[in-house]
Amino acid sequence: MQINFAGKVSKNQFLKALFLQNKQYHVYKWLVGIVLALFALSILYLRIQGSPELDKILQYAFPGGLIPLVAMTFPWWSPYLQLSAYDQHGNIYRNDIFGLIDENRITINGGNIKGDFPWTAFIKYKISNDVLLLYQGKNNFNIFTKNMFSNQSDWENFVSFIKTKVSINQKRV
Repeated sequence: MQINFAGKVSKNQFLKALFLQNKQYHVYKWLVGIVLALFALSILYLRIQGSPELDKILQYAFPGGLIPLVAMTFPWWSPYLQLSAYDQHGNIYRNDIFGLIDENRITINGGNIKGDFPWTAFIKYKISNDVLLLYQGKNNFNIFTKNMFSNQSDWENFVSFIKTKVSINQKRV
């Protein structure tokens, strides 16, 4: 069986792929949010109590406290910083890509690329409702989206191919 695909990855789908790659961002967001909320509540409590030490704490913590604040909010702004890679010249997903999937390989073609990858080149995959990441290394992956396939049946066949061709022992999600 052969499955054709064609299309491009939108900026929103690229962001979904980044979140899919780093699912721990959601855990970090909650954890950091709780810590920041507790910090804000403690400052509010000290303000309500009229603590004279609060002004001294804020005076000394303000300039140096910005660095930990930026570091703690990293999970919130990091994916959007990575999203800037979408607009870089070397990003193949901004332009139309097309290819063929069969029993032996996946071919990916575009304006500046031509790739022919046997199934053994892929070590794992991650999938959401409409985005699939197919990994060739720890952080080297190809993005496939549902809208690249002409119909739902082709998408489902592709996902089935992935599940059978990328072995369970290799899938470390």
